[in-house]
Amino acid sequence: MVTKCFPIVALLLTGMIAHPAFADDANPHRAKVPVALVWAPGDRVLVALRDTQQVIAVKIPAGNIEAEWRLPCRPHSLSLAPDGTMLLIGGGDGELLIFDTTSGHVQSEMKLGRGPTRVLALPDGKAVAAGLWDEAVRYVDWKQRRVLADHPLPFAPGALVARPDGRVIVADAFGGGMAQVTPGLAASETVRQLDAVNLHALALSPDGKELLIGHMAQFNTVPITIANIDWGLVLTSRLSAVRLSEFDGASQASSPVKRRRLALDGAVHGAADPSALAITPDGHKVIIALSGSHQLLLNDRRTGSVSSESLDLLPLGHNQKLEVVEVGRSPAGLVTDPSGTLAVTADSMADSLSVVPLDHFTSVTT
Repeated sequence: MVTKCFPIVALLLTGMIAHPAFADDANPHRAKVPVALVWAPGDRVLVALRDTQQVIAVKIPAGNIEAEWRLPCRPHSLSLAPDGTMLLIGGGDGELLIFDTTSGHVQSEMKLGRGPTRVLALPDGKAVAAGLWDEAVRYVDWKQRRVLADHPLPFAPGALVARPDGRVIVADAFGGGMAQVTPGLAASETVRQLDAVNLHALALSPDGKELLIGHMAQFNTVPITIANIDWGLVLTSRLSAVRLSEFDGASQASSPVKRRRLALDGAVHGAADPSALAITPDGHKVIIALSGSHQLLLNDRRTGSVSSESLDLLPLGHNQKLEVVEVGRSPAGLVTDPSGTLAVTADSMADSLSVVPLDHFTSVTT
């Protein structure tokens, strides 16, 4: 049972007085830089620490560090295999590590490409991985340490999300492109364009009908002035919802995707740089990490309305009813617990985690 309010438990990863094994002999105050996290069995999160080449296990909400493991590379992304014990780790330069969280050992390592690598575990010992500078998605049998297929892309790959039927949607790391691939099937790419940039935050709605995307967009073509920046006219943050059926069919790269859109900027918060997104199991609450404004945003979809064209969909939410709370600097990762009552952020520039109860959104445990 999770209580609504927690005692403040210090979990600053920089000092590590209580956990001396963390200390770097050459520089005990070296930044850890937590960049990714996943929820694991036993009410704990596994956290990737980029600059100290570690993964740690942290009990939530207590904040106890239960385990810490060294890695042979800098971790960039994490994905837990369906069995809950094998952790797939995407490295900073094309590495894919298969890590056993029970034994605490790297079982195998593959070199797949170039640049920071996103990894996404699939059933049956398979995964997809995408290095930032490869313009491709690789379909991998990680148990056999084999690349089964390469899927070329017309852009640098960023965020990944898997559909229930096994197809994978890949976002452009910089522009507004989105590609759907069927792992292992040649010439399976369907490419769509969203009028947006920095599609860093992706998640599928639990009803299986929509892809939700937190991103930046240009409101209009305007001069870059202090006033226009302040009003959010140069770049603004948005939540877009795209029907998954938009990806079904022949390639439509030149056709803009149909979407619903909600402005995340408000009168008292800038909502800068959406970096990660999570949805509660009932589909009602959308939580977005804002790395540029050091905040966590909560959007209750039930506060919005639907048009005649979207009667079969949940509302998207209401711009004037968003909740925002301050977390650690530059939250790069976000995860919710299986019950949808807690959100945890990896605050990359603060060397901390922030735990926020979703039914008491003003309470933050660091």
